[in-house]
Amino acid sequence: MPEQPVAAPSINVDVSTEKAKPRLLALLFCDFTNMTKDDKPNLLGVFDRIYVDPEKKLTPHFVVFIRVAEVTEPFEITVIAPDGGVGPQIKSSLEGAQFTEGLPRQVQTALLLQFEIKTEGVYWFDVSYKGETLGGAGLTIQFRETEGKHSGTDTYI
Repeated sequence: MPEQPVAAPSINVDVSTEKAKPRLLALLFCDFTNMTKDDKPNLLGVFDRIYVDPEKKLTPHFVVFIRVAEVTEPFEITVIAPDGGVGPQIKSSLEGAQFTEGLPRQVQTALLLQFEIKTEGVYWFDVSYKGETLGGAGLTIQFRETEGKHSGTDTYI
C-alpha cells in the first residue's frame, strides 16, 4: 500500500519580519570560483576539510563563498581557532552592490584565503553584521603529509 501524504506541521512565522532581518544565506568552502557573463557564481570543488603539511602549517589557497541578505553596511568574517583564538578577520565591501527596490537585498563575496595554523581542529568561520553574528560554518583542518599535492582539500561525503 502506498504511503499517504503527511500534512506539514503548522509553524508560527511572520514572513515579512523574517525577510527584513539581516541573515546568512550561504557559506561554502571551495577550490575555485568565477563569475558567468550574467554575474552568476560558479563554485568548483566544494569541501569541508583541509589537510595541512605538519611542517609548513600553512593552509592551501582556498575560497570562502558567502552570501548574506538584508545588509546595508559591510559585514565581517572572523576565523576562530579551535582554542578560541582569533585568526584572520576580513571586512566585506558593498562597493558596486546594486539593489532593486522591492526585491531582497542579497550580497555575495568570494574570499581567497591562505593562513598559518597552530593546531588542528575545527575552525569556525563566523559572519557578523553590526556586532551580531549571522551564523557561520566549521572547517576541519588536520595535519597530514600532503605528498606534494597542491589542494589538500577533501570532504566527508
